[in-house]
Amino acid sequence: MSRINLYSLLIRVHVILIFFTVIGSLYVVIIGQAMYLVAFLTVPLVNLLLLPITKKGEKFDPTHPVMLILVSLMIGTVLRSFFIVSPLEADTKFLMLLGHPPTVLLTGIFAIYLGFICYLIGYAFPVKPLPDWSRKKIFHNEISYKKLVPVALVFTVISLAVASVFFKKMGVDFSDVDSVSQKRHYQVDEGSYSALGYYRLFMDIIEPIFYMFIMYFIQTKKSIWSFLGIFTMFLGILNMAYPFIESSRSQALYVLINAGLIIFFLKGGIPWKQLFVVIAIGSLALVIMTALRETHSKTRAETAVSANPLVIMVTSLNFLGVDKTSHIINGIPDKMPFQFGESLVLWLVAPIPRTMWPSKPDITYGRVIGEKIYAKRDADSPGGGVPPGYIAELYLNFGYLGIIAGMFIFGVCSKLFYEAFKKVRGHSIYGMILYLLVFVPTALKLIGGDFSANIVKIFTSIIPVFIIMKLVQYSNREHVISSDVAPAAG
Repeated sequence: MSRINLYSLLIRVHVILIFFTVIGSLYVVIIGQAMYLVAFLTVPLVNLLLLPITKKGEKFDPTHPVMLILVSLMIGTVLRSFFIVSPLEADTKFLMLLGHPPTVLLTGIFAIYLGFICYLIGYAFPVKPLPDWSRKKIFHNEISYKKLVPVALVFTVISLAVASVFFKKMGVDFSDVDSVSQKRHYQVDEGSYSALGYYRLFMDIIEPIFYMFIMYFIQTKKSIWSFLGIFTMFLGILNMAYPFIESSRSQALYVLINAGLIIFFLKGGIPWKQLFVVIAIGSLALVIMTALRETHSKTRAETAVSANPLVIMVTSLNFLGVDKTSHIINGIPDKMPFQFGESLVLWLVAPIPRTMWPSKPDITYGRVIGEKIYAKRDADSPGGGVPPGYIAELYLNFGYLGIIAGMFIFGVCSKLFYEAFKKVRGHSIYGMILYLLVFVPTALKLIGGDFSANIVKIFTSIIPVFIIMKLVQYSNREHVISSDVAPAAG
């Protein structure tokens, strides 16, 4: 991709998308399939979102906030809209319309257009850059390999010990294969469930360590059969195993994606062979987890289409869903009242364990939306937790004024933090880890998730990484990881 003129490529993409929209719209009108016009209206959203990077001199960066939001837009809005109006069937398709005609999507399409226009205005708005973080010691101090290995071993043992207790509390029976990789909830009280967040915090402490070892392994070009290579593979398997057992398909894929991004930044690209392996492993894990989850789900796939990995993503209730955006906006205030900021500050009560406060409000509004908007019956029913997406959540709190202000602020913050991280991610292990664990997930998931959950994720990522870095950063020059971790990141 570095050899391709990105500006020239994007100009071609804009022309193709406009041509596809115009010709496709005319064709469906001629053949009398006017309902497809609803789907074609979503295509120009891609043109709109790509505007900030359609400029001469721009370099390809798969982690640019525009590219990350584009992933959620393509899956949850563009592809999902075409799937909804298509004759293809899937077990979750009825959830996308809830008995309404496809024109119900127009509400969500309008809100997304409004949100993206405000986002782009915020992204282009002239503001003072954030301070240069590279001057801070934690960003430029070197890491001692002699300190990193024992710290990694200790935290790995702690992670395994906590994981054994966590999975026991969740009722995982490893002797029964069918019981693995299914959604579970730890019941604290009748009608009250806990995510056991503190357990997860100690389990996930091995994730940043895994990324640190990948960086060192690539730089030193150690043998895959060396201690470092074997330990790195073990950490990778462990980081994939936890979300696999929990049936967290997205988290399992993020581990693979982050590993690929490290290779991309350190080597200035990723070989097609390695990319193919990552895609193959991710697709296999997605299919297996989905199959195991459906074994115990009350809603089973009824068609061959439902088993397709792409359809699994398109038909999920995640990403920037045009369907759920429409249903949430249309359901306010009849089915749910305006929240006036309540859902945006729920992260403040996150540190309090639910085991100590059984009636603590849910950190996310997913279960409430599933109950009020989608008529949820139980955790396994098709109306389960539904993350609203940032645009719908802004409307849920303050209506269209919330979308205008919230997306403008999101645009400003995206630009500020992206530019700040670009200065340090290429020359700091701490900067690279924070970039992968904080900035990238926020830019990717906030637009299709919920605000408070993302704020909690930011804190639970920053704190462990900060502690690890303080333990392993020393000035000892013997066996030190170079501070220049990604010269190609630019």
